[in-house]
Amino acid sequence: MDAWFAGSSPHQVAVAWLGYSQPRSLGGMETGGRAALPMWNKYMARVLKGLPDSPYAVPPGVASIKIDPYSGHRAGPADHGIYEYFYEEFPPPEPEWQEEDAGQADIPRILEELLPEGLF
Repeated sequence: MDAWFAGSSPHQVAVAWLGYSQPRSLGGMETGGRAALPMWNKYMARVLKGLPDSPYAVPPGVASIKIDPYSGHRAGPADHGIYEYFYEEFPPPEPEWQEEDAGQADIPRILEELLPEGLF
């Protein structure tokens, strides 16, 4: 019946709505991301034009921590990983390494080096 998309930047908040004055279906495949997002994008591109690209400030009490995307545990400085945000009082768990498991940690790195790009 309605398609909505809401989003923001550090400078602007906007909501796009698409629908009929007299309620009726937009069709079985319409979603906010498909019907309302293009309108929202066009508006935001216009109102944000010329403004500096400003990242959101990380609030106090939140930390960016590198994790292993496969296990969700903390990644070491030399490990492959991704950065995620956590409340400082609830960090991701430390890996539970055992001596005999130490070689297992290198498997993703080894596969990336051996396989053609994009296959791993």
